Amino acid sequence: MRLFRKNTTLGALYHLDDEMGAGRCAMLFSVVAQNVISWLTGSLFYTSFLLHNGINLVNIGIVTAIPFLSNMVAVFSPYILERYPRRRFLLLGARAAYYTLSLLCVTLVPYAISDPNARVWAFVVLMFAANVINTLCTSGYTVWHLNFIPGGFRTGYFASSTRIGSYCGLGLGLVGALVADRLTGSPYEYTVVVALRYAALVLGLTEAVLLALPKEFPYPQTDRPRLTDIFTRPLRHRKFRLTMLIVLLYNVGQNVSAGALNAYLLNDVGVSFTFVQAINFMYPVFMSIFARSSQRSIQRLGWCRAFALYTFLQFPTTIAYACVNASNVWVLMPIVRLVQHWLGATANVAALNLPFLNAPRENQSNFISFSTIVASLGSFLGVSLGTAFIQRNPDLDLAVLGMHFCNVQVLVLFWALAQIVVPAVTVFLLKRYQIETPGHS
Repeated sequence: MRLFRKNTTLGALYHLDDEMGAGRCAMLFSVVAQNVISWLTGSLFYTSFLLHNGINLVNIGIVTAIPFLSNMVAVFSPYILERYPRRRFLLLGARAAYYTLSLLCVTLVPYAISDPNARVWAFVVLMFAANVINTLCTSGYTVWHLNFIPGGFRTGYFASSTRIGSYCGLGLGLVGALVADRLTGSPYEYTVVVALRYAALVLGLTEAVLLALPKEFPYPQTDRPRLTDIFTRPLRHRKFRLTMLIVLLYNVGQNVSAGALNAYLLNDVGVSFTFVQAINFMYPVFMSIFARSSQRSIQRLGWCRAFALYTFLQFPTTIAYACVNASNVWVLMPIVRLVQHWLGATANVAALNLPFLNAPRENQSNFISFSTIVASLGSFLGVSLGTAFIQRNPDLDLAVLGMHFCNVQVLVLFWALAQIVVPAVTVFLLKRYQIETPGHS
């Protein structure tokens, strides 16, 4: 059975004719489910949920940083997982617990706790616990499911799954945004946000079950796992170590404004849910239009050069993004975001493969977990630096060439600076240390 037409790229990737195709189908459903859950409960909806419950801009940054902090407990993942020759039910239970804590329990907090400060602590504790559990199983899923995307399938899988997941996630997110905007100002405004979280919970539990169905392969090991292996093995591998430096810097830059940007757009700029979601929905459209040219660029340039080039090309658009305000948002924001969608069609796919570029197959949990720690550390540092900047400069008004920038807009300018620095570091490491083998997929 095939989910897509035979003799097409999608038909070759996603089918139920054999265990490899069935595994990729399960992975695709997981990507779709996670995208839907992200757009129904994250981004503007999550910010709206927090703002409605009395969480200010600084505390939003703190709550946003918690998942990245908890992800760093991936240090224990190989130590636990590589002692189990079969991990299916362990991973299933962990995933279900994650969705229950992050979507059900967090949603119930405002009904149980009335004090705003106590709510912040409850959100922090629940999100930390949920993401610790999820982190312990994420590398297990990755190592298991990488068997279904050998080198020749990897470019096509990352490009297609990102595109399809974005269509589904943003499509349903757009529907949710239309409903939320229609009820804005009514007694049912908050009810919609809560209902979307419950719908996401049902989808998440379904994803946890389906993700555990593919064939589980033997896990290659060279010796008994040790807790120190997660650091010693990756750090001894020079190419992998240098690739992780790129991942670290990239995630710092990408997240420096993440904790505050949505709140700025909602409160200061005054955008609607539908406006933002409609722009975001164009991302998978651009992914579809430029999928082949994106894959050709990666094949011609290599993963690292494609990542560096298309990340660097985004910095002028991010500077323009920093200039978005209530007077120009309807014109400037769509132009900026659509150009970023075009460039992201290549940059984001290349970034997805960086953790796997130099990871050897043996004891792979150590390398995947180490990459999770590095990415999470970078994201945590980015959000934390952004939050600290806002806390120290609550009333910043920076005048440049006749334009005024508040603290959040300045953080977006820091993001643009990172889009210059990270590609420069990537090209330097590529030329000096040959961190990518030609033809490596």
